[in-house]
Amino acid sequence: MKILFSDYDGTIKTFENTPTIIENINFRMNVNAINKFIKQGNFFNITTGRTTESIIKETKKYGIDYNYLTSYDGRITIDKDNKIVFAKYLDKELLKELKKIVENIDLVKKYNFYNESNINYETDNTVMLSLHMFNISETKKRLEELKQKYPRLEIKYEMFWGIAHAMIKWNKKEGAKELININGWDKQDVYSVGDGRNDIEILEEYNGHRILISHPHILKIKNTTTSVHRLIKKLNSI
Repeated sequence: MKILFSDYDGTIKTFENTPTIIENINFRMNVNAINKFIKQGNFFNITTGRTTESIIKETKKYGIDYNYLTSYDGRITIDKDNKIVFAKYLDKELLKELKKIVENIDLVKKYNFYNESNINYETDNTVMLSLHMFNISETKKRLEELKQKYPRLEIKYEMFWGIAHAMIKWNKKEGAKELININGWDKQDVYSVGDGRNDIEILEEYNGHRILISHPHILKIKNTTTSVHRLIKKLNSI
């Protein structure tokens, strides 16, 4: 039995809207290989930065099977019946502090709370808070002060767009580790594949293979593959 954690965008699906003929063929081969891999008694787990709702829509649209889906870069994991296995929420006290920032119209234009699935306008079960900064320098200063007060807080900035995302400090590797512990899997049977900067930790920890055309940040991962279906073929021969 093999266990494979795979990124989605740029890894399973290498295109955004209209694929080229080659991209479409490669994608269908990936999907067919994934579905067969699971039927053979292996475990296939998609791990992505997308929201849960977004990745579920993708799997339904393209007929992609899975044993687990991990969204928000490891913070939410659901099983094949779409039931939550574990979730990493922002602390209630931290949320109160964040609300003081986002509700200040001199600092923030607009904001969204995200629960396990997608946008949520309440603060219960908040996985991520995204805010569009009005006063960028002052808002960033307040957020960085909160990081000092709450070591578990992680802030990711998209400075070109003036956006900041607040969430619990976590990553795909930590999400995989939790799922491995829950299932009692042997680490030597676990593999991973991805192409993005947010894949580096999981690739370093779990027999990682990077897609040949990847983010420069992960070029230090020596094992490469041109596609998910080729990696699956390799795993089947081990």
